[in-house]
Amino acid sequence: MLTTLLLMTSVGEAMSPVPPAKPNAEQRALYDALKVRDAAPPCESLTGMSENVASDLVWLVDNAAQPPWVGIRAATCVLTHHLEAQAAAIDAWVVDPDKKGLALLTLSSLDDVPETAAVRFATLALEGPFADAARARLVDSAHPSVANMVKPSAAPSDADPPPAEAGKEAPLSPAD
Repeated sequence: MLTTLLLMTSVGEAMSPVPPAKPNAEQRALYDALKVRDAAPPCESLTGMSENVASDLVWLVDNAAQPPWVGIRAATCVLTHHLEAQAAAIDAWVVDPDKKGLALLTLSSLDDVPETAAVRFATLALEGPFADAARARLVDSAHPSVANMVKPSAAPSDADPPPAEAGKEAPLSPAD
C-alpha cells in the first residue's frame, strides 16, 4: 500500500506541467521596457538595462508570451544589434517548426544584415520546414548571392541544342 501511494505521488509530479521560467531582474526590466503598447524604446536604449542584453533578449523571445509584441521586438533587436553574438539562436529560429513567426521575421530582415549572415540564414531556411516561404521571400533579396539561391538556373544544359538565330537554320548533327 505504501509503495502504491509513493508511486502515485511520483506519477502526479511527473505529469504536472513544468512551471514557466522566472525572469531575473534584468530580463524583467527589458520586458517592462518592451511591453508598452505604443512607441517601444529603440534597441540602443536597452543596452544599459542588462549586462548581457543579447542573451536576455533571446530569453524574452523564448519565454515572454504576453503581450505578443515583446518577443517580436526582442527578436528584432537581436537581428539588428546582436546578430553575431546570437547567430546560433537565429539559426534555430529559421529551422524550428514551432517558430514560424520568428523564421518569417528573420527572412524578412535579411536585406538589413550583412551578406554572409544572410547567406547563412537563407541556406538553413531553404533546407528547413519553411523552405517554400523562404523561397518566396528570398527571390527579391538585396543580396545577389541570396537571390541567386532561389532563382532557377538560366544556363543551358549540354543536352539542349543552342537556339537558332533568326533567318538561319540550326546546324545539322552527324546523325541527321
